[in-house]
Amino acid sequence: MFNYLKVLVIACFFLSSCTSPAPEVINKKEFKSKNGFYTLEYPEIFQQTYQKNILNISPGDSSSALTVASYYFAEGVTDEVMVSTLGLFTERYEPISEAVKIRESVWKQTCKEVSAEGEFIWEFWLNRKKNVMVLVSITYKEAETSEEMLNQYYDIINSIKNSGKLKK
Repeated sequence: MFNYLKVLVIACFFLSSCTSPAPEVINKKEFKSKNGFYTLEYPEIFQQTYQKNILNISPGDSSSALTVASYYFAEGVTDEVMVSTLGLFTERYEPISEAVKIRESVWKQTCKEVSAEGEFIWEFWLNRKKNVMVLVSITYKEAETSEEMLNQYYDIINSIKNSGKLKK
C-alpha cells in the first residue's frame, strides 16, 4: 500500500509539471530609427514616442521607461568615448555600480537619483558598432517595477541591431 501511495504522489508531481501553462506570447512591433542607426523590437502593448532622435518606450504609467538615442562619431566609437559618455551621467546621478564592459560592444552602468517623486534607478547601456553609439537608459522606481517589466526592457535592449553607419 505504501509503495502504491509513493507511485501515486510521484505520478501527480510528474503530471503537474507536464501540464504547466505555456509561457505567454508577447506580440512585438519593430522600430527603425529615422537616421538608420538602429532597429529594435518592443512589446506592442507598450507606448512609444519618437522626437528629435529620442525614442521613449513605457508601459503607459510613470513607474518606468526606456529611452534610446543614437549618435555618429566620424572617428569611431572608442573605449574613451564610452567611458566619457557614462561619465556625463555620473556627474548628475549617484553611481551605484562601476562602468562595466559586458562585451566589446556593450557597456553598462547603474546610478540612483533621489527627487521629490522618490528614488529612481537609472541603468545606462551603451551599444557601439563602428561609428555609431546607441545609448539606452532604463529609469524605474525599484519598489514599483516588477522583475517581469525589467526583463521586457532587457529583451528590448537585446533586440537592438546597431547598423554602425550613416543611413544611405
